[in-house]
Amino acid sequence: MAQWKDLPATLDPRVRHLVVRLRQLKDHSGLSVRALAGRTGFGVSSWERYLHGKAFPPREAVAGLARLTGADPHRLLALYDVAADSRESPGAGGTPPPGPAPARRTGPLLAAAVLVPLTAIAGLLLIRPGPGQPAAGEFAYEPGRTHSCDVRRSDGRLSAGHSDTGDAVLQQIATGWEVVEAQCLLEHHGYRTGGVDGAYGALTERAVRRLQRDGGVVVDGIVGEHTWEVLRR
Repeated sequence: MAQWKDLPATLDPRVRHLVVRLRQLKDHSGLSVRALAGRTGFGVSSWERYLHGKAFPPREAVAGLARLTGADPHRLLALYDVAADSRESPGAGGTPPPGPAPARRTGPLLAAAVLVPLTAIAGLLLIRPGPGQPAAGEFAYEPGRTHSCDVRRSDGRLSAGHSDTGDAVLQQIATGWEVVEAQCLLEHHGYRTGGVDGAYGALTERAVRRLQRDGGVVVDGIVGEHTWEVLRR
């Protein structure tokens, strides 16, 4: 796995989500940057800038990475569209990375994969449930409200029944059923999150870091594919 340098502190959180996911896919594929360049048609120096947060990638490059790695292109491009929108209206403390802003995309997004910072919206954040989530419908974050956990093992994998994701990228200020699922599994493993409320706060990040340290994966406080594997053991 590549030893990645820290991303620029000024990077908008929505762009950061995208770059972190691109790095994870590249690492999981085992491809070098040169091999990635050769198979996507975008140069080595271009991919190095994309993966270090120094330039915003074209949509075609992101779609190409999804095809190469077998990732769900709808989820990945949904993250891309949110990051692209942030470049047109950066959130507080975020600065768009260099490079021309891509054309804005319209149409429905697969919002279960979209982790929008709470600071970027006013009011409640609604996220459509994915497979395995309760039939109650969309997730609505409400301060003080907590959710029940019924963790069971099926086909060797743990599940709390809120989401069956294995690759959603979660970090501080994300909300949704995926966060509820992660918090339930953390609590099940004995890592206290401060309450299963569906909001990825400081206590949840601390619990994730402890799990990552004990599970032998990269300790970065971000739930990604490898951390989900540990959570579902």
